Amino acid sequence: MPPLIHCVRHAQGEHNISVANHVLPDPVLTELGGEQCRQLRDQFPHHARVGLITASPLRRTIYTALQSFEPVLKANPGSKVIALPDVQETSDVQCDTGSDLDVLQKEFVEKGLPVD
Repeated sequence: MPPLIHCVRHAQGEHNISVANHVLPDPVLTELGGEQCRQLRDQFPHHARVGLITASPLRRTIYTALQSFEPVLKANPGSKVIALPDVQETSDVQCDTGSDLDVLQKEFVEKGLPVD
């Protein structure tokens, strides 16, 4: 059977609240964004069939993947969200500028989050 690909846009980030917030570098999710992730997590019917989780290396997309697909990560110890630079949004807007790799690695290692 061919693979089935589910595409999910990131939940609400701080930059989505106002155009004025587009100056925020690599913004995180808002409280509403966290709620959107919980709703997706609870309503997505195919967690048991997910074999790979990828995200662009922006904090808002990584946290969306971690929170929305938490059941997949818990059911498969050792699995990780794979951050792929080639799928990152490209623009010269500050909110679309990702953090340095070292900064991201430190953040996710310190929090014990499964991200590669």
